[in-house]
Amino acid sequence: MARNKLTHNDHALKASAAESAEAWSQAAKLWHKAAKAARPGEFESDLDFREQRQRYLTLAECCETNARMDETLTEIAKRELRMPTLRARYSDELDFHEVGVQSVHRALWAAYLAGQSAGATPLQPGMRLCIDGQDQDGRWVATELATGQQIRL
Repeated sequence: MARNKLTHNDHALKASAAESAEAWSQAAKLWHKAAKAARPGEFESDLDFREQRQRYLTLAECCETNARMDETLTEIAKRELRMPTLRARYSDELDFHEVGVQSVHRALWAAYLAGQSAGATPLQPGMRLCIDGQDQDGRWVATELATGQQIRL
């Protein structure tokens, strides 16, 4: 019996679901599969094909960045807050922790410094960003919608 191959749309739907669940590594793999499964004949033009394929690859990179950020935050939580995971386990006993203010302070500083060392631009409350893509150095660039200012993330 012949097995039906999944289309780029099938992989994209699964990737979107994985993103919704914040399963970043899984979502990145699925976006890469969507890019690989896309075929030029499935689109109106070769330009549409190339743009959609690039969109899938950009989404994969974004998910990979989110996965790295989650790993960093989880390590900080383990080290500074003595929390084994930042995933909800749906149990008051497991999900709620009594933490001293000094531990929270150290954790916030560690997260801030991790962002600084990654070259992130500090964001302000209420900022609305549109992600433009990556610059020549591979850093994400966004436009702040209210001012039109470009920001390197």
